[in-house]
Amino acid sequence: MTELGRLAVELRRSNLLSNPRRLCERLGLLEGSTRQSGDGVMIRCLVHSEKTPSCSITRGPDGTTRCRCHACDWTGDALTLIGVATGRTAFADVVDEACDLVGMARPSDGDVNGCPTLPRGVPQERVSAPAAPEPSYPHDAQALWGDLAAVTDSPAACSMLRSRSISPEAVRSLDLARVILDQRIPRWASYQGESWSVTGHVLVLPVYDATGELRSVRAWRVIPGESPKRLPPGGHRATGLVLANAAALAILRGKSGPCRVVVVEGEPDHLTLATRTQDAVFGVLSGAWTAEHAPHIPLGSTVVIRTHCDKAGDKYAEQVAKTLHGRGQIRRLVA
Repeated sequence: MTELGRLAVELRRSNLLSNPRRLCERLGLLEGSTRQSGDGVMIRCLVHSEKTPSCSITRGPDGTTRCRCHACDWTGDALTLIGVATGRTAFADVVDEACDLVGMARPSDGDVNGCPTLPRGVPQERVSAPAAPEPSYPHDAQALWGDLAAVTDSPAACSMLRSRSISPEAVRSLDLARVILDQRIPRWASYQGESWSVTGHVLVLPVYDATGELRSVRAWRVIPGESPKRLPPGGHRATGLVLANAAALAILRGKSGPCRVVVVEGEPDHLTLATRTQDAVFGVLSGAWTAEHAPHIPLGSTVVIRTHCDKAGDKYAEQVAKTLHGRGQIRRLVA
């Protein structure tokens, strides 16, 4: 990695650039904005003209700022946002602007040799810093899952589950989640440089692709803390993966006929319902359900969508219903 690249990594994790609202305030982007949960903010997109804010600026699972416009699908990170807001096109110039914002020493001329420059002629409103390669799923997720202990071996996990009226014994019996005890875990099983064992994210749930293959995991914090309650592996892809009980896995693997399918939102709802019914239960999160999952739902099935009654829940429900149109009866219940 070049010196400029290392500086960019440091900048993305700085206190200012990792705080979405403070960054937008410093860039003068808060006019007409609305607050989101935590320190997130919804601003007017800089790429397309709009009166109602639709661009979400939030802190991602890795602790850095992420940007996404829900109207035009523009995405980026803190440096991308700085580049678009200031009209800078060369990556070195974007880093230079970021250094000014956070009060960090600017890179010297020798540090920018070979640094990529955005193509000339690209309209300024669509300029962004070079995108990072698409991350992959962790290659050793199945190995980690195989090494984990039973949920009932962790008093903290059992206590947290019972506080949500979820039976740890049922979770163990159905193998819906396991726990990290003394096992060595991969480096990606961490949050902001600390392993999940330290941050308390020791309850681990498997997530599956559209063919029913275990491709990654989700970690759930079982002790009080300031970090996110639930998160995916750091630095790896998290989209295109769903939570699934045994009946749902049978569907994905082509071993089921028409049946009752229930789609819920998030890990708590998935464990709650999957421990109380024999229906096929899928749990979805942001970007989880895709058009690749839909063809596996047997024709003639009844699909009950039980996502939350909010903007995110409505979006998930719309995505699922759209991909399943014509495959069976679809009902929407509010969780």
